Parts: sequence; C-alpha cells; structure tokens
Amino acid sequence: MLGQRIKKTRTKLNMSQVELAKRVGISSNRLSEIESGKGNPNKSLLIAIEQLFNISPDWLETGEGEMFINENKTEKEVGIDREQLKKIAIEVENILDENNAAMPIDKKMEMIFYIYDDEKENGCGNIKSIVEKLLKFVA
Repeated sequence: MLGQRIKKTRTKLNMSQVELAKRVGISSNRLSEIESGKGNPNKSLLIAIEQLFNISPDWLETGEGEMFINENKTEKEVGIDREQLKKIAIEVENILDENNAAMPIDKKMEMIFYIYDDEKENGCGNIKSIVEKLLKFVA
C-alpha cells in the first residue's frame, strides 16, 4: 500500500508527520490520512518525496526494488545535483515561512525546479530574491 510506504519512508528518515508534511507542503492531517490509507497522494507529492529524500520512484509506487536511490548513479544518469536541489528546496521553504506564504506542493515544486534550472544555466543567483520575485506572481 502506497500510504504504508510513505510512512516507512518517514520513519526511516526519523521524521515526524509534522516534519515530513511541512517539507512536502501538505498538512499533517492530510499526511495522516494518506499514511492510514484514507486518502491518496497526488503525483506532485510523490515527486516531492522522491526528489527531496532520494527515494526510488519504483519502490515508492510499487514496493519493488530498493527504497533509496544510489545518489551517484542518479546524478550521473539524470544530471541532477541532489544536494543543490535539497539546498534550494530548504531555502524556498524557509523564505515561504518568513513571508507567511502558503503554496500548493505542485507550485512549490515548480518553483524549486525553475530556480534549479536557472542556476544550472546562468550560474549561482540569489535564491531569496528569485523566490521573492516569484511570490509576487502567486500572491
């Protein structure tokens, strides 16, 4: 069951429901519903869990294979710098908190990947100024 695998991921990461929910942009009540099988996660939530915590999409969706992806293999195959992606995700979350800005997980992930792609193409920028500019469009 998908909800049980999300719970297993959370416990393996030593996170509470509140902590995981905050990191992926949903309420702890919603996470509780998903983990107990009373609700289903959307694709954006699954992608957030996979990307932020290096979780295998196959394992998360089917239970087959290993829970965690070998980071070096993934970076080499897909070209994703997971550490940079995590850094951006944490900074975006902190800036949203500072601005008391709520954002649906799918929009938050779009913002994180937009910033990631922009930094990859144009070099390091000021993440805070980028997020604050983008917040003007969603406010």
